Amino acid sequence: TLNFSVAELVPYVHWEYFFYAWRLMGDFSGIENADEMWISRFSFSERTKAEEAQKLYADAMQMLQQMETQVQIRSIFRISPAISYNEGILFTEDKIYLPTLRQQQQNATNTYLSLCDFVDEKTDFVGIFASSVVPITNNFATDYEKLLFQTLCDRLAEAATEKMHLLVRTEYWGYAPNEKLSVKELHQCKYAGIRPAVGYPSLPDQSVIFILQNLIPFGEIGISLTENGAMNPASSTCGLMFANPKATYFSIGKIGDDQKADYERRKRRFVPMA
Repeated sequence: TLNFSVAELVPYVHWEYFFYAWRLMGDFSGIENADEMWISRFSFSERTKAEEAQKLYADAMQMLQQMETQVQIRSIFRISPAISYNEGILFTEDKIYLPTLRQQQQNATNTYLSLCDFVDEKTDFVGIFASSVVPITNNFATDYEKLLFQTLCDRLAEAATEKMHLLVRTEYWGYAPNEKLSVKELHQCKYAGIRPAVGYPSLPDQSVIFILQNLIPFGEIGISLTENGAMNPASSTCGLMFANPKATYFSIGKIGDDQKADYERRKRRFVPMA
C-alpha cells in the first residue's frame, strides 16, 4: 500500500482531461507558465476559452494546496503468479479465474486481441491495482468549489495510479529499472507494459471488479463497492498490470452473441474445472 501527498502527485496530473471534464477543449499546454505571451498564441475566437482555462487552472492550483489536509490518497497493488487459461487469466495462488473478452472485429494487423494473450500459459505474473482519493471534508461555500474539488479528486486518483505504476515498473516489479520517461511520455503510454482499468476498452465488464476485490483488499485504502460494482469513493480506479513487452492497449469493440454467452459461462466459474 502506498500513501501519496497532493504535492507529489501534482506533476502527474493530466490537465487535458481536467479541462475536458469542464468542457474546455483545446491545447492548453504551457498553461502552468501562462502570461500575456501565452494568451497571444491563441486566435481571437479561441482566446476567451484560453482565458477561462487560465482562470480555472489558477483556481485549481489554489485548491490543490488546500487539499493537502482535505484528502487521503492511497494506492494498493499486488503482483501475483498467473497463467493464461481458457480465454482468461488464472491467478494460481488464489485459484481465481478472471475471464477476458476477445476482439471480433478485424483490425489492421489481422489479429483479434484479448488481455489473456499477454500472459504466458505456463508461468507468469499479473499485477492488480486500485487507487482512491478519500475526502476528509465536504464543506464547500459554493457549487463551483464542490465541483472543482471533485474533478481534482478524479485527476489525483489517476495521478496516483500513474505514480504507482511508475514505481511498480522501476522498483517493485522492476521489469523496467532503467526507464527514463517524462510525464508527457507517461501520459502518452510510452512505458513498457500496460495497465487497463476496469471499464476501459480492453476490460469493459464492470462486474470484473468483484473478482479483483477477491485478489486485493480494497477496504485497506477506503474503497467499498455497491451491489452494481460502482466504487465508493467515486474518485477511485482499479485494474490490471501486464509486463509483457508486446502488451498494447486496444478496444474490444462489439462482440457477438456467441462470445457473450461463452463469456457469461466462464464468468460463473471463479475456480475453473479440470
